[in-house]
Amino acid sequence: MATLVQSDTLDIVEHFPGVVRSDGRNGYGGWIVEKDSLVQVATAIRDDFGFDLLSSVTGVDYHPDSMEVVYHAFKTTGGPGIVFKVQVHRLHRFGPGLSFRNAKSGISSESNLQTTQTCAAS
Repeated sequence: MATLVQSDTLDIVEHFPGVVRSDGRNGYGGWIVEKDSLVQVATAIRDDFGFDLLSSVTGVDYHPDSMEVVYHAFKTTGGPGIVFKVQVHRLHRFGPGLSFRNAKSGISSESNLQTTQTCAAS
């Protein structure tokens, strides 16, 4: 299993006060991102913190009234990965999806971060 960055070793919370918080649930790690700020935070995770490989996106349905989307990102230069999450009420529209694009790939798009609209299942 891949090593993940510990919540206290990355200043992402300080970088986005009020938007990102450490996942303090027992047995969980990573950060929870406010859904309306997902693209902004993901862009910073890629561009400012260097996590340029989005390796997995997982939908989780274990909350009574909400769903969670869990993202795992890594640096292609090596090192531990990062986990960030978005939580949404199961009956509300989720918002943007993510797909990291390497700036060297020649794919031109606004900030090289592709977004798509997805909906949570009811």
